[in-house]
Amino acid sequence: MAAEVVVSVVMQKLTNMLVQESTISDEMIDQAEGLRIRFREMQRYLRDAESKQESYEDVRKWMAEFLGIAYDLEDFVDIFVLERTRRRRSSFIGYIATLEGLKATLKLCSEMKEIEGKISDYMSKFSQINQRLTLSMDKGPILRKQNDLPEDLPSHLRPCLLYLGMFPKEVDIPVRRLFHLWLAEGFVKQSPGMSPEDLVEEYLAELVRREMILVFSFRSDGSAKTCRMPEKLRHVLSLKAEEIGLFYIHGKLASRAPASSVSDPQFAVRRVVEHADIKDYPGETEFYVKNLRSYISFNTQKKDLQAIQIGKFVSKIIGKRGYALLRVLDLEGVYKPQLPEELGFLYHLRYLGLRWTFSDALPTSVGHLPYLETLDVKHTYIRTLPSTIWKMKLLRHLYLNDIRLDMSVHRHSTNPLTQLQTLWGLLVDKKTPVKDGLNRLVNLRKLGLTCHSISTEGIGQWILRLTGLRSLKLRCKNEIGEPSSLHLPSLANLQHLTHVYLLGRLPKLNEKFEFPPQLRVLTLSVSKLEDDPMPKLARLKNLSVLRLLANSYTGKKMDCPEGGFGSLRVLRLWMLENLEEWEVAEGAMKNLQELEIRCCSSLKAVPDRVLKSSTFEKLNLINMSPAFVADCEAKKQEKTTMTKETWEF
Repeated sequence: MAAEVVVSVVMQKLTNMLVQESTISDEMIDQAEGLRIRFREMQRYLRDAESKQESYEDVRKWMAEFLGIAYDLEDFVDIFVLERTRRRRSSFIGYIATLEGLKATLKLCSEMKEIEGKISDYMSKFSQINQRLTLSMDKGPILRKQNDLPEDLPSHLRPCLLYLGMFPKEVDIPVRRLFHLWLAEGFVKQSPGMSPEDLVEEYLAELVRREMILVFSFRSDGSAKTCRMPEKLRHVLSLKAEEIGLFYIHGKLASRAPASSVSDPQFAVRRVVEHADIKDYPGETEFYVKNLRSYISFNTQKKDLQAIQIGKFVSKIIGKRGYALLRVLDLEGVYKPQLPEELGFLYHLRYLGLRWTFSDALPTSVGHLPYLETLDVKHTYIRTLPSTIWKMKLLRHLYLNDIRLDMSVHRHSTNPLTQLQTLWGLLVDKKTPVKDGLNRLVNLRKLGLTCHSISTEGIGQWILRLTGLRSLKLRCKNEIGEPSSLHLPSLANLQHLTHVYLLGRLPKLNEKFEFPPQLRVLTLSVSKLEDDPMPKLARLKNLSVLRLLANSYTGKKMDCPEGGFGSLRVLRLWMLENLEEWEVAEGAMKNLQELEIRCCSSLKAVPDRVLKSSTFEKLNLINMSPAFVADCEAKKQEKTTMTKETWEF
């Protein structure tokens, strides 16, 4: 049933076109809806055909012909949307009332009539194929292929699962990266009342439940950090995905056996996955370039030639026609790729991933990508973004590396970044206005920023407006980079906020200040709290991870009250230099599983109630005295795993 993946992807694109292109004629909508109905009817024939194609040559040829038709339709949809986008851009720069604009409008009307004719032709072809296939249904025994997808796997999960076959063997896949790729490829179906980001989490959870994806590493809060596909499944489905043209892997890594590759793709390449230097890719041939939707590189060698070749390859993709169908450009981990200024002609681009590339600059034309949803320049040397970034109406996720944004255009924009869900790695200083600036971004779910002390008050009021916020990382520093005071209002009204990281001096945790009621993960660093924070934190019923880092608490004694910290599973105490005594009352921290103590040189002992707890599993001690380590060793339970490390600073 892998062929159904192609149908699912194409139908999703057709649906997106009808939703996004609001000025399409009623006739076009009717034709497209009829085509969607026909494709749904064809799916049951596809299942039978896939089970028989090993035995019948005519069925195998029909399958290839049908997939070719589906891919032709995908090309048609993407080119149609792209051409309309180009015309909108032309009108934006002043041609809407010119002769050129009139010609473009007439040409568009002509294209729409041609589209109607193509759809009718497709429907006629499908009817003929239906008849042919029905006549052959009773011929011979069915030999079911062993490399097929499970019959009960929902159609919307199939492209997501097959997609994992492109990742190299034994490579841990960051869940964050996988989510953004699934979204950019258009694999996630729209659902009323749910955001795409929520849906993609459900997709992963279901595939994990079915043991088709294995979570390889977890975050401290128990959520998935990296994942893999089981090797036997990956090998089989990678072959199938290449066979149906979902992707083409260029230059197999040594860990992939040469026999596992599909050497000559049957269909025009749509997604090229680079496992070796792209300079050897047949980029002069249109079959390998013209229809590309994705370029994803896993070639992380630190070579200047590789960086140059990537820029040349992207230029080839854009080619003579001056634009391309590329939706994904993922170069995560590739060393300093040189991107051409023509990058702005990738009108369809949804995802631009440059994380860990250490790139120095970004083409200014990136601000002209109308459909860009994710821009990731975290862990690079990029320090500025073009001011046109504020015109990206569909941008949802922006990962930066302590970059201060040019707010001059933003302050005069009518609808600035209204879709933005993630803003991470932002630098806010006196040149970055919060009022009538940042505070106009009100739909954020994840916010990570570093601010100078003079701007924290306005930031606090802005944060209170982010009623959908789920994750907050706030660092406050002075002009020379040292931690300074945080001025935060009570966060009690942020009902969805579950993850909070605060770096900077906090005032007393008095009754006026409240943490979010649903808080699950809290990290405090350089807070310099003089009063014991544990009595207040103990009341957070959902808190599962608590990190008290360097100088977050400067007192000598820490008391965990009776019955407190009922949900706490992970506790980290780092560099609390003055802490001498730690008491845990009866019934407190009853579910603690993991404890890490680092460089707490004055601490005398770990409470017996912690070491003897039935849930306690792991103790990690770093740069603690031999006497402290010996005491823990003597008191801990046999089932508890204890590690001791000494780090040099």
